[in-house]
Amino acid sequence: TANAIDNFGTDTAKTTGAGETLKSVTLEANTTSATIKGNAIDTLTLKNQTVAAKTTITNDKSTALTVNLNNVNTVTSTVTAGSKAETITINSNGTKANTLILTTTTAPVKTLNIAGDAEFTLGVGTPITITDIVSTNSKGVTITDALDIDVKFTGGAGDDNVKLTGPF
Repeated sequence: TANAIDNFGTDTAKTTGAGETLKSVTLEANTTSATIKGNAIDTLTLKNQTVAAKTTITNDKSTALTVNLNNVNTVTSTVTAGSKAETITINSNGTKANTLILTTTTAPVKTLNIAGDAEFTLGVGTPITITDIVSTNSKGVTITDALDIDVKFTGGAGDDNVKLTGPF
């Protein structure tokens, strides 16, 4: 069965301030999908995930999301950001490379920051609204999708692999 964390409780209309307290969620050795609801959630940590699992965040207020990955590497997992996320930071750490598919529903994600000391692969499905990718990752970043001609990529110290589209 799927994991569900609901910080809104019974306030489905989100009018009483419910959902404003839970800021960070950590899932360790998760083997199934997870749905996390709360308007204050700005940090998701995934550790030692060995199966493909989808994590969906329902957050109608936060404009930034940090995703910490630590040994999320054997198969591609998916994180769907909240509807207001404009900046997403992925910290790739651990003793093994990390892999993630990042999706959005209606989020206007513009900036993707990638940091950490473990190799990172961004799987197929990169949000098309992203216009700026900055890597400070020391081991290397691979972006599976070809970047549109209007996307700025700044590489880090590691061996980065990106595909480009359009004329040069």
